[in-house]
Amino acid sequence: GQAYHEKGIDPLRGIEVLEECLRSRPGDWTALALLRDLYDRDGNLEGLASVYRRQLDISHDPPDRLAILRSLAALYHDRLKQYRETGWACTQILDLVPGDEEAVRRLTDVLEVMEDWPKLIKTLRYHAQTAETLEEQHATYRRMAKLAEERLSDAGLAAEAWEGIRQVEPESEEAVRQLLSLYERLGRW
Repeated sequence: GQAYHEKGIDPLRGIEVLEECLRSRPGDWTALALLRDLYDRDGNLEGLASVYRRQLDISHDPPDRLAILRSLAALYHDRLKQYRETGWACTQILDLVPGDEEAVRRLTDVLEVMEDWPKLIKTLRYHAQTAETLEEQHATYRRMAKLAEERLSDAGLAAEAWEGIRQVEPESEEAVRQLLSLYERLGRW
């Protein structure tokens, strides 16, 4: 398999040889790495995703798992446009690194494309709670409030988001104005 990889010989034949090798030694990390490179070189993105998944199955090292998951998330999101799989990979990354900015960005992107507003709002709530800066929290709560009102017509959820802004920025006049309007509509004082 390595000879096929190094000498630039037909990648399909190299893939065939490596797959045969992996049938008898499924945990052979070197063979999987070579196979991954050949699938990538051949432009076989489904095969590439499959190899990443196989590597993930045998890896127990958190930094290795994180690197594989990041590669999978990028592959699913950017090249394959498989949004459910992107969501899965990003959720796995967030289990390892809560608040990971790239995973949150990709996850919110795919949930918006899929128009899964309840999950998007749940993800935004999580992001607001793990955001590193007040500006990031503020922007995330604002986006959450806008989606709650425009996509879900849920004034209560929008009010929750504006309350989140008031927690991080108690002097926010915008949050007070929005809350007064929402509470008036909800009949809450």
